[in-house]
Amino acid sequence: MSSGTRAFFAAGLVALAGAATLHFMVLYGLAAVWYPAIHLTIFGWITAMIVAVNYHTMPVFAARDFPYPRLIHAHCAAFSAGIVLSTAALLAGSSGGTVAGRCARRGRPGRSPGWRSAVLHSPPWAGSHRPAICRWHEHCW
Repeated sequence: MSSGTRAFFAAGLVALAGAATLHFMVLYGLAAVWYPAIHLTIFGWITAMIVAVNYHTMPVFAARDFPYPRLIHAHCAAFSAGIVLSTAALLAGSSGGTVAGRCARRGRPGRSPGWRSAVLHSPPWAGSHRPAICRWHEHCW
């Protein structure tokens, strides 16, 4: 296993430990850390494992090494920094940390977002057509 693969594997395990800690905090009644826990699980642990498997199997199936293995470490550093910053922004409740996600969710200005407009801009009392993942989280609307 290459050192880049090990780096992503280690980053994924650290994210899993952090996500488990946040999940236990949710179980003990601190519901405000639910979104950071889910974010860290999906984007920290699962994504890091997918990338680690990719960096491990690509050279095997291609029968050659990556031409610039140092870029794998730069990728891991940027990935880890992004996960830490976005999870910290979610924990702090910073709207600046989630602006990019909200902009991507609402579509481009001047264009009709279609069904997304009806779902994302619906009033809180019209809960029947909300996405299943956000039914109990009022602050994402």
